[in-house]
Amino acid sequence: MAIRSNQETALKLSFVTGTDKNNREVVESRTIRDFDAGTSDEDLLSAGSGLAGLYRYEREGIYRVDTCVLKAA
Repeated sequence: MAIRSNQETALKLSFVTGTDKNNREVVESRTIRDFDAGTSDEDLLSAGSGLAGLYRYEREGIYRVDTCVLKAA
């Protein structure tokens, strides 16, 4: 059995910043860390939408990133 510890939640915003020489989208991202692990998906989406509106690039996606350390019980 495994035990989770040190759970962290981050918000990742991805933006289309242009195209490369092969006409493929170039995507860059920004990650905002240290959200409470109990933050709801709706709250993160709302925060991400607001923050993404501050950037001049087209939004590609808003992602929730949950990480934790797994230890054997």
